[in-house]
Parts: sequence; structure tokens; C-alpha cells
Amino acid sequence: MIDRRSDWHVYYRHRGNSYSLVGYDHYAIEWFKPMDFSTVIILSLEYLPSVDRFMPESELERLKNVEDRTIGEIEHDSLIFVGKKSINSIRNLIFYSCQSKKDLEKYLMEKISTDGDVKLDKIYLDPDWNFYTNELYPNDYEYRLILNRMLYSIIQDSGEDTSIPRNVDHWAFFNNRDGGEKFSQAILNDGYKNIVLEEREDKTIVVTFSNVCCPRSDDLTYKYTGNLDALARSLGGEYDGWETGPAQKPSFFNRLFKSISGKQY
Repeated sequence: MIDRRSDWHVYYRHRGNSYSLVGYDHYAIEWFKPMDFSTVIILSLEYLPSVDRFMPESELERLKNVEDRTIGEIEHDSLIFVGKKSINSIRNLIFYSCQSKKDLEKYLMEKISTDGDVKLDKIYLDPDWNFYTNELYPNDYEYRLILNRMLYSIIQDSGEDTSIPRNVDHWAFFNNRDGGEKFSQAILNDGYKNIVLEEREDKTIVVTFSNVCCPRSDDLTYKYTGNLDALARSLGGEYDGWETGPAQKPSFFNRLFKSISGKQY
């Protein structure tokens, strides 16, 4: 098996009036969709409802053991685990396979028939990976939140105090100067500093700018990057990310931490 677990992300998903906890393999669609993994398999297991938003420790441990056992017994080179979704005391385990529905049903019933915790929910053809993209894959705002939290963890692990304000640099890209200029004027009105608009050889317009803030994940997501991303997109551009350094910046320490844009579907 290919070790893809480093590309695994977990986030809370909000759609309408419902919230779900989602974990997914970010690059599974790139690895396996071209290899004709076109059948989606959805398993389900029930768990006790949370109390005050927290699952009892014993139930959390039971759920983890059932999940690990199920994935370990079922997953193989032709049947890969791509994600899970928890909502209303039901956790779905999602797999994709290049095998036929008939062969999969026989194989899965043999594997889970003695396991009272896990049920086979659905098996159907999904060559476009619609379930993955619609039910597991984050939207642009959710993915920005994931990236910010990843970067926040890196900063925390370095020993930095993220409650101390420091300079944060940002980037945005546009296909035309008009979009870049309108974006620059809008962020100037919002108080951003050091705004520079440059045109590259390929005619791409790059806008760099900065502000002073605390590099906490939720602060950057809700107060800054979400709005910057929406503004850039409304003008035909793309907000590319941010980077920062320590609050007390040694001369050798320059632009260490950087947010990396990921491919979206």
C-alpha cells in the first residue's frame, strides 16, 4: 500500500443547519481516480451521542478500535480507505475500489458479517468521485482553515508565543492589472501596509502586502484570510497565503513559515 496518511486532514464541515466531523485523504483523488477506482463503498457504525459536545472517553476508545480493526481487515491494494464522516451518532467509513460491485459485496460480507458494530451501507459506481468531492472534500474556506491550522501548529511547535503580534506578509495573484489595482485599493482601505503590485514576465499580477496581527489560526482565518480570499476571487484573482517569523526576529531568521496553496477540485 502507498503510505498517504501524511496527507490526511480533519475538519468540521458546516452545510445548512448540520455540522459533521470529516477526515479525508487529500490526494486520494489524484492517486486513484486515474486508476479506475470507480466504485464507492460506504460502511456505517453507530456511536453514543456526545455530552456537551464531547464523546465519553470509553466510547471514543471503542469507536477508534472498531474503526482501526475494520480498515485493517478490509483495505488492500484494490480497495482503499479515503475518508470518514461523523454526523448524528453515525460514522461512515468511505472506500473506493477498482473491483466489481458483485465481488465487493461478497468480500465485504465475509469480512463484516461477524462484526455487529459495522454495517454495509451502500456500494455503487461513482467514476467521477462525486461522493468524495461533495461529502468529504472541503470548500475553499474550509481548506483555508485547514492550511492556517497546519501553519499555526508549525509555529507553536517552534516554541513561538502566538499571542504576540508580529508582521505577517501576504500574497495575491491576478490575471490582469485592473483586478490587482482594485484589490490593492480595497486592502489599503482596510489598513494593510507595504502594498506592492508587480507584473511578472508571464503577465501575472502579483500583489504583496502585510499587516500586524497574532498568528493564531482562528484569528487569521476569521478576521483576515477568509475575507482576503473572497475579495481576490471576486476580482478574478487568488489569495495565495501568508508567512511570518518570530516576534523577536534574528537577522538569520527570515520568512521561515509559509502557507502553501493546495490544488482544489
